[in-house]
Amino acid sequence: VLTADIVFCVDNSGSMGEEADSVAASIVAFATFLQTSGLDVKFAVVGYSYGYVNGGINFTSAASISNYLNRFTGTSRTEGYAGPDSATIQNRANSFGQAPNENGIVAAIFADSVYGWRSGAQRVFINFTDEPTQSDGITWTNAMGCGLLTGKATVHTVFSQDSTYFTWNNVDERPWELSTCTGGTIKFIPTDASGLTLKDLPVAGALANSYLVEYVSAKTGVAHVVKVTVYTSTADGVQTYNVTY
Repeated sequence: VLTADIVFCVDNSGSMGEEADSVAASIVAFATFLQTSGLDVKFAVVGYSYGYVNGGINFTSAASISNYLNRFTGTSRTEGYAGPDSATIQNRANSFGQAPNENGIVAAIFADSVYGWRSGAQRVFINFTDEPTQSDGITWTNAMGCGLLTGKATVHTVFSQDSTYFTWNNVDERPWELSTCTGGTIKFIPTDASGLTLKDLPVAGALANSYLVEYVSAKTGVAHVVKVTVYTSTADGVQTYNVTY
């Protein structure tokens, strides 16, 4: 059975107020769908706002994610911390790095370095935002995120704003570039996230219809670089693994 750990990174700044309830509902529906599909999947949430992490829950079940997201309404859904290690998570967030403004890289790297990933689990991020990746052009940039996550995780982006609305530059970067470099997918949705479903993301099919890839090497006891490339009609993906056996 495939093992996967999925983190929902959710921008909960003021501009997300219009779509926050729909985003939360889609997360709960998606997590429930995957868990009832017989997969070994755990879920976590990171809430982020004006350059910093301000909420979250470590890996848990779909039911616990639902309870966490339904404590409040609107953008408050992903503010604050829950779970048995909530105090630890909050302390780590309080001392974690901060970007100048909304920045999904901070959220993803926080989860990557703080949360309890399971050994051998496929690492998946889904980032929800309506803002650029806003940095100082040096730290917490797309280049930093790509450097840390490429070959290690897949990032999918759900963007709820007109992509022509912003002036893109080195401090206001396109958030979906993190999906491009990690082999993830991009989903553009209305500003109110009406009708949002995550079940049509390629990640849903990839997890629900997974394959075990096995191979035999003539050289044992040495390091190998294994690169798996998947081509489909809707999305391509690449994962590279460094293994010794």
